[in-house]
Amino acid sequence: MGTKKKTTAKATAPEVETTKEAAAQVEQSETATEQVAEESAAVEQEPAEQAATEQAAAEKATEEQKPAEQAATKQVAAEKAAEKQAAGDDALVSAGKKLLADNPTRNEIFMSADGFGFFERCDAENYARSLDNKNITCVKK
Repeated sequence: MGTKKKTTAKATAPEVETTKEAAAQVEQSETATEQVAEESAAVEQEPAEQAATEQAAAEKATEEQKPAEQAATKQVAAEKAAEKQAAGDDALVSAGKKLLADNPTRNEIFMSADGFGFFERCDAENYARSLDNKNITCVKK
């Protein structure tokens, strides 16, 4: 059996210096990368914080406007409902008058909100139970 020789590599001084310089450069590069990442995160947070602040201000302004807007909306809705009711009543009265003209022996007719006419109030009320609008309009000659 043969003996094995040990071989060791000794680094020369210039090689050691080069290795140290390379390690230092790698460390500087990693530090610079970390700084860029931190700055990017900070820049990304600024618009998010600004957006949150703007949203909070908008919500506050909206809350201040809500009572006035709600009152105006309710008023407009009430006006539209009144106009619709008046137009609907006119149409019901008109249809009721036509039915009375076609039935000269009758003096009154009861109109459901959807335009059906009944000669008996109880019939109109029973029918109206199935409707959303349960109003009955009495039309006389």
